[in-house]
Amino acid sequence: MTAHILPGKLRNVIEFIYYYIKSMRLYYSFVTGISGWIGLEFYQHIASVIRTP
Repeated sequence: MTAHILPGKLRNVIEFIYYYIKSMRLYYSFVTGISGWIGLEFYQHIASVIRTP
């Protein structure tokens, strides 16, 4: 990262944003994975209900 060339306050803001995004990456991947799994299960449930006579 090139934050060492930037002035003090701007450097602190960029570092904060960088570490914030880095720390949230695992959380967002977990939430996205669970949401996708629930969506697929719901789709399969609806598809099986529609096919049942």
